[in-house]
Amino acid sequence: MPLTTIQRIAFDSATGALREKLAALPVDIPTTRMAPNAEGTPNRSAKPEGSSV
Repeated sequence: MPLTTIQRIAFDSATGALREKLAALPVDIPTTRMAPNAEGTPNRSAKPEGSSV
């Protein structure tokens, strides 16, 4: 069920300061996103198992 206008105003008031704090946090984005064992993990076939195509 959607919020009423009054509920939305109360929600925005309660969460506004928290959103500002979250937005101010530093973000450390790794240059490579890879599982630690990805180099040793073989690639899986694009075909499903048992497929003759």
